Formats: sequence, structure tokens, C-alpha cells
Amino acid sequence: MANKRKKTPKAKPRERYKVAIAPKPAAMTGWQRAIAYALLAMALLFFWAIYVNFTASKYWEHLSQMIALELATLLSLLFYWSMWTERINLPSSSWIEMAGAVVLVPLMTFFGFWFSLEVGGGDLANRVFGRIESIEMRFESKSYDAEEQCLKATGVAKGKNVAEDFCLTAASYSSYSGGTLPQNFRATLVVKHSVFGHHPYKLESVSVLPAAGDRSSTPRGG
Repeated sequence: MANKRKKTPKAKPRERYKVAIAPKPAAMTGWQRAIAYALLAMALLFFWAIYVNFTASKYWEHLSQMIALELATLLSLLFYWSMWTERINLPSSSWIEMAGAVVLVPLMTFFGFWFSLEVGGGDLANRVFGRIESIEMRFESKSYDAEEQCLKATGVAKGKNVAEDFCLTAASYSSYSGGTLPQNFRATLVVKHSVFGHHPYKLESVSVLPAAGDRSSTPRGG
């Protein structure tokens, strides 16, 4: 009887190190992608608004406020819903911090959207749809804004009684031989104007006006 060969046990393969692979993040849904693009656009408008010299009209100021309020309300509701359904995992914090976040999110979103739309969006729309105009106005200088590097002034167009606020940079009145603008003066303002507001370019034909109540320039009789 033939001797049966004993089966030698096979050598076990060397155990390889198992590498933990992180799960792939879930793909963004359509509405999440839309919100991300909207926030990116608002961020770009916000930074653009910081560096432009634009004064919004009363119409666009009110309309941009309404649009910002609707957008902030929608985004805040989505934020609250994501918190309620635990789609957003916030770090553990006290109820006071949570309540502060709930209150601050809509406020910060509203004012951020409002500033971005009013100044940034208004300036871009004015550059596209605005037209160059020369307006004869009388001005009253208010104060110099060091942060915006411009002279705050209130101007009233000829034949109108509605005052408008302007931010006049040094480049806009560089042709004025007197250097610093006087307290009261008359000038022709070249602006790019539209329904969204105006963007002042330069002042022309600047002439000094006597201050209110100043009668020194009036000839005395006798």
C-alpha cells in the first residue's frame, strides 16, 4: 500500500497593512451648488464695493435693500433647516453661543448682501447702462474722509432743490488751481449717471461762492 504523502500546510501570505480609505465626500446637489455660486458672487461684489467711488440712487438703495432682505431670509431658512436635519454639524457649544449664531447669521447675511448689491452691483450696472452727463451744481464741502480718501460734499443741481451726497477724490478736481476746494463753490460735475446712481469723474469750471450769511462781498450803500 502506497504511503500517502502528507500535505504540507501552505505558508500563509504575509499580511499586508490595511490602509483606511476615507469615504468620498458626497457630491453637491443643485441647490447647494447654486447657493455656493451666489455666495461667491456676493463676496466678489463685496470686495469690489470697497474700492469703488459710487453713490447709489434712492431707488436702487431701496430696491437693493429689498433684494438683500429676500436673499438673506432664504439663506437663513436653509441654514436653520440644515441645522434641524443635522446636515450641518456645528462644533459643540453652549446654548448661548448657538442662540447668538442663530441671531447673527441673518443679520450679517442681510447687511453683507445689501452693501454688495447697493454699491458693488450698482456700480457695475451703472458702468454698463450709465451715460456721461455734465451737470452744473453748487456744492458745500463737509469733511474729508481719510478712509475713502475723498472729500464729502453735498451738491444741488441747477434748477433743483434736491441735495445729493458726493465723494470727490483729489483726481476729480486736480484741474482746480486753488488746490483744496473751498467750503462753498459752483462747478460743472461730469458724472456717469443711471437709474442705479452716479459715479463722479471730474469737476470743471470751479468758482468760489460766498458762505451763507456772508455779506462781505455785497457792496454797502452810502
